[in-house]
Amino acid sequence: MYDNRGSIWRKWDLHIHCPTTALNNQFEGNDIDEKWEKYLDKLGEVEDVSVLGITDYFSIDGYKKIMEFSDDQRLANFDLILPNCELRIIPVTDTQRAINFHFIFDPEIVSDLDSLFFSKLIFEYEGEPYQCTKNDLIKLGRKYKNDSDYDENAAYREGINQFKVGYQNISKILKESKRLRKHCLTGVSNSNNDGTSGIQHSSLAATREEIYRLSQLIFSSNPNDGTYFLGEGVDSKEEVIRKYGSLKPCIHGSDAHKIDDLCRPDGDRFTWIKSDPTFEGLRQIIFEPKYRVNIGKLLPNEPLIKINKVDINLPVDSKLDGEDYCLKGNYEIQFSPFFTCLIGGRGTGKSSILNLIDHLISEEKNKFFDEHNLTDADGNRLKIEDLVSLDEKSEKGDIEFLSQNEIEDFAQDQKRFTQAIYRRLLKLDSENKIEASAKKVKDEIIKIESKISDYNKLNTISNRIKSVNKEIEKNENILSSLEDSDFQENSLQLSKKSQRLNRIRRSKDTLIKILSSVSSIQEDLPDEFDTSIPFERALSNISTSLQEISASYDIESLTEEASVEIKSLEDEIDRITTEINQFLEAKGLSKENLKEASSAQTNLDLLRDEINEKEDE
Repeated sequence: MYDNRGSIWRKWDLHIHCPTTALNNQFEGNDIDEKWEKYLDKLGEVEDVSVLGITDYFSIDGYKKIMEFSDDQRLANFDLILPNCELRIIPVTDTQRAINFHFIFDPEIVSDLDSLFFSKLIFEYEGEPYQCTKNDLIKLGRKYKNDSDYDENAAYREGINQFKVGYQNISKILKESKRLRKHCLTGVSNSNNDGTSGIQHSSLAATREEIYRLSQLIFSSNPNDGTYFLGEGVDSKEEVIRKYGSLKPCIHGSDAHKIDDLCRPDGDRFTWIKSDPTFEGLRQIIFEPKYRVNIGKLLPNEPLIKINKVDINLPVDSKLDGEDYCLKGNYEIQFSPFFTCLIGGRGTGKSSILNLIDHLISEEKNKFFDEHNLTDADGNRLKIEDLVSLDEKSEKGDIEFLSQNEIEDFAQDQKRFTQAIYRRLLKLDSENKIEASAKKVKDEIIKIESKISDYNKLNTISNRIKSVNKEIEKNENILSSLEDSDFQENSLQLSKKSQRLNRIRRSKDTLIKILSSVSSIQEDLPDEFDTSIPFERALSNISTSLQEISASYDIESLTEEASVEIKSLEDEIDRITTEINQFLEAKGLSKENLKEASSAQTNLDLLRDEINEKEDE
């Protein structure tokens, strides 16, 4: 699995537990041997993780055990396995839990850790000091249980559960051992539950800062933490360094305590590290936290154009201008995707490699091989295309090849420099790489803006609900008054009678209009009609109809009756209104109060419906 190209992006899971883990052990199996077999089988199915950090509480026993299986082919898919010791340090968080603090060790010093580290971690109980060794942890567990015959395994677990370390103890150990400092990395959880963020009391602010200073890594997948500890959040780089001693990379692991969680972090928030899969490679992330670490589901962006590998198959007797050629022979040279330079002594072939690459990928053949004669031992000119090749994963693109004595002139030639940039952009555009990348970024921006918009809408609605709730609370006694049965009955009768009054008033107005119209029409009609004339016959019919209506309905009497009914309803409404006003006065309320309270309740119901719809989306 190992890819020797050096600094390429790889998945690292530096926080997984194993079947011997002392706390929260959920690994399945009838006995420890079966647990290990299932554990190794599951690790054998992992295909895309390069480095593991085997984690134990207050020990590295799990790491030592798994290294007994180092020849097992089920572990052959991992480039490196590191020991991760997880401690519980004090002070406790606001949730009364000790803080998780990690030491990731270089395998080179594993055999010396008992003397360098574990024997110097001290916890005092009832005036007696206990070291962080298995024997002392068992003693502590039995002492705490006040049972000298307490089961050894149970006592060991209890000892670990009770053993807490002061951050000052850790600081002292690191200061006293340069070797330990060189061969370990320290990290702290940043969760609110069991991490440094859980220390919120102002009197512990300085303590929180000291714990961060002790930490080179932050265990967190929260993007805000990643931004903050790079000095790109609410505090500047200078302020983060002042408070915590340095900028810090954030990493995240699966924290697996059971088979199904191995190398499967929450939300697929994998830790990608760009370095060699070595302890020294891991150390590089504390020097370049921004460029060496990325947390996310997918591989971080690769370069648009990359050279993956060059295969060289030149005759062993190749000559350049009659002299032995430095790159003769058969071998391959691998490059990391973002390689920026070749390192080597004078005459080792740095320029020759660049000339060969330029010859293979440029539209114009490299002039170096026109000016110099590359031949075999018999003087036959060698055809580079047949002997040197890029592998299929390499992506060819236009390059600007400059020899050492051309770089300064090129950089100072503004026109040539600008043309070179535009030429590459146009070429990349023709392959739709920049366009595709831009579209992807644009789509993501639209999604983010949509989420921000939804959040702002929900936040606005939520704020409005809070405001309405305050109104509800303020008018709670008013709303309770609405539940009085007499009041509700009066309110109902008032509503019904008001509606009836309005209908009768409209009917009266209509009758008056009809009466006026009939009188007006009758006055304008002639006394006699010539029915032989069609329109006069029609007028005669209208006159007859009007007379029949007047005979059948005494509109004037109906209008008077409506007036009487209206007066009766108005009196009834006045009576009910008086009763309501007396009720409100007794409660110390007014109609305006009721309207406000009722309106507040209605608004609250509408807002709740609105926010439920948003959440369903």
